[in-house]
Amino acid sequence: MNLKNRLTQKNETIRMIHTDPNLMTSMSDSIMNWFPNIPKEYVIVCVGTDRSTGDALGPLTGSYLMEKN
Repeated sequence: MNLKNRLTQKNETIRMIHTDPNLMTSMSDSIMNWFPNIPKEYVIVCVGTDRSTGDALGPLTGSYLMEKN
């Protein structure tokens, strides 16, 4: 299932440069705009493994979100 088609308008491209000092703000604003205004419960799936250095973003994000809960 491709959620990008459901969450973005047609022909809308989201591009961000990793060296942008405002990247975190821009990325979080873009993600928050995907959610409806009515509060609901959301499920966030963090995919990756802590056994591979290059694939650890999912577990790190999941651990961060668990601490915030």
